[in-house]
Order: sequence, then C-alpha cells, then structure tokens
Amino acid sequence: MTRHANKPTIDRTTTSLQEAELWLGPSARIGSQFRNDDERRQLWFENRERLMRLFAVGGRRPFGWWRYDAKAPGKYPSFNLEKSTLWSAGLIEPDEARQLEAEWRLEFFRSLEPGFTFHDGPRGILTGGKAHIAHLVFHDVPPELCEQWALGAAPCPSTCHRS
Repeated sequence: MTRHANKPTIDRTTTSLQEAELWLGPSARIGSQFRNDDERRQLWFENRERLMRLFAVGGRRPFGWWRYDAKAPGKYPSFNLEKSTLWSAGLIEPDEARQLEAEWRLEFFRSLEPGFTFHDGPRGILTGGKAHIAHLVFHDVPPELCEQWALGAAPCPSTCHRS
C-alpha cells in the first residue's frame, strides 16, 4: 500500500512508475518499468478495476486496456482518434457516450457560427468550411454524427453555447 500526502491509502501492487506505464504506456525516456510483458500483463489484470475507474474517462482508455483488453490488442488508433474510435465501436459507457455527444454537438454547431475561425498552426487562421472541418477534426468528432447533424438535426439550443 502506498500513502500520498493528503490522500487516502491506495491499495495496489504496482509502483507509481509502473502505474503510469499502465496508464500512458512505456516512457520514451526511461523505458519500461516491467521486467517483461508477462509481468506488465499480470499487474494490469491485478489492478485493472481500479485503474479503469481512474483513467477510463472522457472517451479515453489507459494503455493497459488497449494492450490487453481491446478487441484488437495493440491497435491503438492514436490520441487524436481515440474518442471517436471507441464511440464508433460502442466501447464506451452510455453516460460517457452522452457526455461526448453533447460536447461534440456543441463544437459542431459552434464551428458554424458566423465569423468562426480556427488557428491551425502552420496553415494559420482558417475561416469558413476549412475552419469548420479543421475544428471537427481537432475535436475528434465522429463523421457519422457530423453527417447526421448536417442532414437535419436541429441547431444546438442556445443553452449549450458558451458565453
């Protein structure tokens, strides 16, 4: 058990660095914290329930889940496509899906507001359709939702727009 300042005792079988690796993957700078993949797998399954509660939020999943629990292990889509990939495959909880859909809907309709611009790094400030598409890609909005909203969904209610 590990005790952190101002935090309750955490019941785990991993070190903090091992836990970070199960969440984020091996460090490019210091390498793996496990002797081998079998050890990492064992500790993932011993700690999975707790780690999923901590890190499987907002349409994201920890490295251990992608490595050992995903239907196609090792097929991590990338940070930029993780949310839409999980949503499209039906691999997120209903409450989590509703939250993501509400956020994506807000961003979809926000990007259609008059005068909307999007700064796209080297391409600079985009306007119009290019800004709309770049914004949706940045927010990883699933294409099937974009199509649904573009083909007739009512505009986002005024209560969802930011002030």
